[in-house]
Amino acid sequence: MLAVDFLLGKILQDMFIIMTTAAMVLGFGPSPPSPSPPSPAPPGPPGSGVCGDIGSYLPSFCNCKNVDDGAHVLCATTVLDQDLKFSLLVAPCESPATIKFEISVDGEPWDYSVTAGDTGSVDIPGLSFGIGPVSAGAVLDYTLNGNAEALVIKLGIDACAEVLGYKECGSDLTSELPIQVLDETFNFGACAAKKVSKFAWLRKVSASIPKGFSL
Repeated sequence: MLAVDFLLGKILQDMFIIMTTAAMVLGFGPSPPSPSPPSPAPPGPPGSGVCGDIGSYLPSFCNCKNVDDGAHVLCATTVLDQDLKFSLLVAPCESPATIKFEISVDGEPWDYSVTAGDTGSVDIPGLSFGIGPVSAGAVLDYTLNGNAEALVIKLGIDACAEVLGYKECGSDLTSELPIQVLDETFNFGACAAKKVSKFAWLRKVSASIPKGFSL
């Protein structure tokens, strides 16, 4: 009798597992939890500006300088025998946040601006990389999402070519691509400091206005 009870219990347990698995496959029952978004990178030291927030995440061939609107990033490197010089104007404190990419190809300047909420890929006119017998046209890949407290910045240069009738890009063609400039979620403490400074200035101006004065 005990053996029968044990066998019956084992059959019911197996049936429960099968039914639960089938329900999940068919879309019934509880869904698996969604992965949590990555936490923003910690802000830089106080007073270090936007460069203090992004500087350690830039590649070694880029230099960052704080400017009034945010940060000016200058980059120079050589990829596949192609000399590249380009810059970014990163303005995370603007509403919406913006990034302006600038590059010069054979003396012809080209720029492209991205605002928060934008994601995509755009051809860089005149720029290509020779990869063996293939000429791959350069593209700017970008994603900018969120606000100054949690701003996702993904920016890089890639290249794509048609190989045997198929479009191939980046690492499918060479280990030297893509060129990743930024790929992180940032908490821009510099923007919070800027707001505090602005409010302090407004309070100072307000305090200096005589009582009862009106325009």
